[in-house]
Amino acid sequence: MLALVHWFWHWPVESQQRARHNALLANTALVARRHEREEVQRFLHELGSGRIGA
Repeated sequence: MLALVHWFWHWPVESQQRARHNALLANTALVARRHEREEVQRFLHELGSGRIGA
């Protein structure tokens, strides 16, 4: 019974901490994808303008 009471009182804090952790992981992945996409766009722009491989 004591374990159930403990879980009941600590669940909101632990749930918020897990959600925050998941959000940080997702944000890190999105930043990496955005960086890669921007790098590819710069490369293609430079390739199209004749600055690369000419």
